[in-house]
Amino acid sequence: MNSIMLIIPALLSSACNSIANALWKTQFLQTPLQTDSLYALIRSVFHWRIMGGVVCYGISMLLFFYLLSHYKLSQVVPFLATTYIFNFIIAGIVFHEVITWTQLGGIALIIGGVILSNLA
Repeated sequence: MNSIMLIIPALLSSACNSIANALWKTQFLQTPLQTDSLYALIRSVFHWRIMGGVVCYGISMLLFFYLLSHYKLSQVVPFLATTYIFNFIIAGIVFHEVITWTQLGGIALIIGGVILSNLA
């Protein structure tokens, strides 16, 4: 199969996973998870941001399942490391986290690893 048919769903899967993480983090920054009672826990979990994250994560998993059914595991799993890159970008842009040169070096290594592992 064409490698573009691997790259696009893999990147979409990673992006959906990262969007889910961002939605969850945004909610828990606003209101930490309530564990005082079962009712409080259920109310915390059924907020629209949490449910939106669950939907995004579900889409991410469906794309991952598609990839696993059409490509070798050794091709698919390295692409999922791009989730770290999307999370890193979201952390900097949305949550205004400080980005260091060391972290950028790590991102460069992830990109190199994804490329090298899929050359064959």
